[in-house]
This record gives sequence, structure tokens and C-alpha cells, in this order.
Amino acid sequence: MPDVPARISGFNVQLSDERVTMSRPKIRILLADDVPANLRAMQRLLVRRGCEVTTAANGQEAVTIFADGHFDAVLLDLQMPVMDGYQAANEIRNHAQSNGQQLTLIAMSARGSESDRRDCAKAGFTDCVPKPVDLDYLFRIIAPTPADESLENLSDDIENDDIENIATNPAAHSSHLVLNKPAAMKRLQDDETLYTLFVSQFKSDAASIAAEIDAQTEQEQWDRTAHAAHRLRGIAANLAAEQLEQLTGQIEQSAKLHHEAETNSLVSKLPMAMDRVRRRLDELDVP
Repeated sequence: MPDVPARISGFNVQLSDERVTMSRPKIRILLADDVPANLRAMQRLLVRRGCEVTTAANGQEAVTIFADGHFDAVLLDLQMPVMDGYQAANEIRNHAQSNGQQLTLIAMSARGSESDRRDCAKAGFTDCVPKPVDLDYLFRIIAPTPADESLENLSDDIENDDIENIATNPAAHSSHLVLNKPAAMKRLQDDETLYTLFVSQFKSDAASIAAEIDAQTEQEQWDRTAHAAHRLRGIAANLAAEQLEQLTGQIEQSAKLHHEAETNSLVSKLPMAMDRVRRRLDELDVP
């Protein structure tokens, strides 16, 4: 019996005497992040999931690319130069509405807390996901199945205060490791190349960012301290360097609030936290 092409509810179906195969049409994604390593990793993981991915290095570039193309979903890092994720989302949403286009608009946040999700909802985002991004959770948003919708309804029963506490105070729910490589590898779908990329990012950038945190703190430039801590937190999160991620997150929040004594105390712990990660990487013999 020859193969007979057919279509069932948006799927391409191939019928033959031996098998029935079904493939979902590729999801077209516009991905914007100003950190090259993050962009490369997310693009690689999304392509492996069968997506067509176009990348942008900042919000303005994302707006320009969106106007010239057609996308099913847009993923925007919230903190980007030139134009941040909130501004880019506003322009992209307006463009989509003017053309009658349905669009899934997702924010990527280092915290991904309930307060972040509320702010993003007000800004018109479909959802806000924490970084590093959990692809299984992401696909429940951009390509949900009936089972996914049941999970979402269940998650709505969780108290908002509990969600906020989990996002901003992970120590309340789990112990932090210097380096949790198994967790990172699970998130990266066991892609050793991507993990090596993040190790290289740490080795090339982390020390200079830590020095910037120290210098800006000494000069009482709290907003710049917070920004540098945010960058280092992202590098730590990519590696699943949990203790360093927690510490830099605390520095970021304390500096944003201009808490001088607390910020200085936290920054004084940074060299030891960095050294622990270096030594653990050496023990693992990661190139």
C-alpha cells in the first residue's frame, strides 16, 4: 500500500502499511538575550526540540526582526541593553495586534518569582519563566497538551506566598551545593558541549565581574553593584553553582535596596564562594 499523506488537527500524518507517523509543525521562535552563551545554549536546545529559532542580542534588534518575520512565540530576557524586555514586549505586542496576529510572549527572568510574574502579566506577557529556563515547563506554555493544562490547574492551587518564597529563598526548600552538575546536565539534556561552554564562560568572565562588584561596592555605586551581581548570578545559574548563585542573588537584592552594611558583608563572602567553584571544577576536571 503506498504512503497516503493526510492532515489531522494541525498534524502532518503519513499512512502506510507498516506505520503511522505524526509530526507537529515546527514552532517558530524569536529568542532575545544579550549574553552570547545563553543565546547559543537556548538556541541549541530549542532546535533539538524541533523549533525554528531566530536570535536577537537586545530588545531593539528583536523588535526589528519581529516586524520583518512571522513567529509563533517570542522569548525576551528582561534585562537587556539598548531596549529591555518590557519595552520590546510592548512594541512587539502592538505590532502583532495591528496585524491580527496571535502571539505567545514569554519573559525570561533571573528570579522568576511571583512578583516578577505579576509585573510581566501587567506588561502583557503570556508568562514569565525563571532562568536558566526549564524547557519542559516552557513547552507546556508554547505547545500545551491536555495533560499540561491539568498540571497548570494544579499549580494554581499553590499559594502565591509559597511560590515567592521558593523563588527568592531556595534555601528554605533545599540545601545548596557548590556545584550541582547533575542538575545542570538534566536541564541541558545531557549536552556536555553546552556545559563546557558555561564552564568557559565562568573561567573567562566571572573573575572580572566579581572585581567589578567589589569596586562598585567600595564606591557605593549600588545600582552598578546590583547590575554586576545580576550578571554573575546568571553565570552561576548556568553552571548550577548553587551557593554562588544564592550569594550573588542576595547581593543584587541588597544593593538594589541600597543596604550598605548588608551589601558590604555579602560582597566580602564573594572571593571564598568563587574559589569553591573553581576548586570544584578542577576536581571534576572540566576543560
